[in-house]
Amino acid sequence: YGPTETTVWSLVKRILPGETVSIGYPIGNTQIYVVDSQNHPVPIGIAGELYIGGAGVARGYLNRPELTAERFIPDPFSDNPDARLYRTGDLCRWLPDGNAAKGDIAKGNIAKGNIARGNIARGNIEFLGRIDTQVKLRGFRIELGEVENALLAHPDIREAVVDARGEGMDKKLVAWLVARNMDVENTIMEDRDSAPNGQPIRDGLRTHLRTLLPEWMIPSAFVFVESLPLTPSGKIERKALPDPDASQLDAGTEYVAPRDPVEKDLCGIFAEVLGIERIGIHAGFFDLGGHSLLATRVVSQVREYLGVELPLRALFEHPTPAGLATMVRTRETWQAKILLPLKASGSKPPLFCVHPMGGGAFCYRELASCLDEDQPVYGIQAVGFEGDRDPLTDIEAMATRYVDEIATLWPDRPCHLYGWSFGGVVAFEMARQLQMAGRESGLLALADTTHPLYFEGWEELGEDEIMFHFLAEMGDVESALWQEIADMASDERLAFLRQRLVSGASSAGLIREIDHFVGIYRANAEALSRYHPIPWGGNMLFLSAKEHQQIDGQSPDFIWRGLAGKMVHHVIPGNHFTLHREPNVRRIGEILRVALNRFI
Repeated sequence: YGPTETTVWSLVKRILPGETVSIGYPIGNTQIYVVDSQNHPVPIGIAGELYIGGAGVARGYLNRPELTAERFIPDPFSDNPDARLYRTGDLCRWLPDGNAAKGDIAKGNIAKGNIARGNIARGNIEFLGRIDTQVKLRGFRIELGEVENALLAHPDIREAVVDARGEGMDKKLVAWLVARNMDVENTIMEDRDSAPNGQPIRDGLRTHLRTLLPEWMIPSAFVFVESLPLTPSGKIERKALPDPDASQLDAGTEYVAPRDPVEKDLCGIFAEVLGIERIGIHAGFFDLGGHSLLATRVVSQVREYLGVELPLRALFEHPTPAGLATMVRTRETWQAKILLPLKASGSKPPLFCVHPMGGGAFCYRELASCLDEDQPVYGIQAVGFEGDRDPLTDIEAMATRYVDEIATLWPDRPCHLYGWSFGGVVAFEMARQLQMAGRESGLLALADTTHPLYFEGWEELGEDEIMFHFLAEMGDVESALWQEIADMASDERLAFLRQRLVSGASSAGLIREIDHFVGIYRANAEALSRYHPIPWGGNMLFLSAKEHQQIDGQSPDFIWRGLAGKMVHHVIPGNHFTLHREPNVRRIGEILRVALNRFI
């Protein structure tokens, strides 16, 4: 293995029959590093970008100084000030198989200098793919090659290319496929005008992929083509791949036609918001890729076109056109709620999950399904979230109100508290107030909650900054975007970010909905910036995201340790925004099941 930029050959591996294929070990006078996005070496088994140093590194690209500066960088691991590294752009990881090197060493395949420097102790390097073929979708980083390989394992598929199409929260994973034989291809082409297009074949592909990949790596659309477009050099021309039409997007469930005008209108609203040509009455909104912002569009359009006022939770509680149609027909008057039953049945003391800064508690839906069958789970959403009153701007007042609400459902008995992000701060204050009132406490669990100390001054944030943080919580932007728009005027940034939220929707009602939720976010940010937690003598379970960015060199659990009696700390795969999504949420569920059962 080796790129031209490091003189063709940098690693070597003798491949034996039945052996896992890797790219081996560095040759003599060559150093290799696997690093993260901050250029820090990663542990064994963790994926990162492969950097190569040593005598084989070229001087750069002829007459291309900018590209040279980008790909050839100073070597921070060398004592030689002139040493440089080449950034390969390859995604790799160290394998924990140092003993496997002994045969190669005995045969003389590995330079002794590398053994002395410790390059061999970590084992082989495994090639995982290209950094530039990774995409981020709904907070997950997806290696496109892994999805393509899974598709190629299907007996009917000869060629496959996978890429992401769309922007922001509307981004979808799309697969372009060439069938292995003409029978499959003819079936697809003959059914082109029917809807859903070639659905049995696509359903078979999804079933196949679900045996190999997690749900969030399953493409939303399968586009069959006669051949894949190629560049003159024979590589796939991704930009020339056709956009999927609406009929090629996953409808998610067997189609059942609307039975009355209300269901027809709701199926039309679902289809427009989700970008799917045809949706049946039993199709689940969130199963089709819906999320909180798209749910806001549905509620807005129901108000605009059907004249019915529904709270956002109506769609979460009735996520199909058939279920929501019942609410529309009865024109039920909805009372604002703070406690939301995510799983009301069960005999155990309930777990109350406090909303993050955005104010809604439906982010805990998947978590509720990962707990014991008889474990009740309630979400606590922000005062004013449903537009019935102004939001609270004081953490102590929030905690008091939520404790009072819990008492109406579960009086004078121990209860369990859980909070993600901002919700962990409120849960902490609730536990403290329950203790002060003499109430027996249950589990207190904080999930990736940063101490309020680091939010001082947030009450002074501009509207554009609040909008940016709101979008980040929705998983729609990454921090790097702020650097791209930093030179804009404040009002220009606000307009740009608002467009990310609205994304071409014409409804003035949607604008009002968005402004309302951003207002909730601002109120909670102000409350957090003014809160100073008082030490609490109880025990705490703390869950932190593995990819959480450290603050002042400390992980988020560091300061909280001084405020609790005893802390049990677990690190969860993923980042701050993917903790409560598959597959990471299952790990949280496992930990909580054990912790909650200790209180029985």
